[in-house]
Amino acid sequence: MATKKDQEKKDVYVIHTDKCMIHMKANEWDTDIDIDSLCQIQYYNLFGEMVTAPALLNKVGLLRADAEAKVKEERLGLKVFEAQKLSYHSKQLIQLGISKPTVSATESAVTEDPEVIAFRKKVIQEEKNYAYIDAMYWAVRDKCEKLNHLLKPVTPDELFDDLMNGVVNTITITKLKKNL
Repeated sequence: MATKKDQEKKDVYVIHTDKCMIHMKANEWDTDIDIDSLCQIQYYNLFGEMVTAPALLNKVGLLRADAEAKVKEERLGLKVFEAQKLSYHSKQLIQLGISKPTVSATESAVTEDPEVIAFRKKVIQEEKNYAYIDAMYWAVRDKCEKLNHLLKPVTPDELFDDLMNGVVNTITITKLKKNL
């Protein structure tokens, strides 16, 4: 099992240039994410954007995968729950004296069941959450593509000269000068 220190090391990226070392630390997701800010390009720090955008895309992609898995789990749970309720309502209709309840009557009873309705609403909420994260994923992906077209390939020295310290795309950038 990875310790917190191991995890911190894993989330730090180091770039060596002739002039310096650049440390980039992936920060945890804040509970309040400003989507507009995250999806905008900071033109005053294009090189910061360039080196952090792929990591941001990865983070959002992982978040998207988790949300998609949650939707699939909820849909599966709903299917199983509806099958159980179908059996239950079929038995209930038989107890009420209907010897052979129709499929339509049984399905209608399941559709009107308050627990099934609540479960379906839960699935709808998870689908909505996924749609939000999916939209953010595509916006960040579009940002990465724009950055690829906007910036020419750069040398490490150009990167150091124009890179600014700070937090870009949820990643903290720190430039450390090398001792010459």
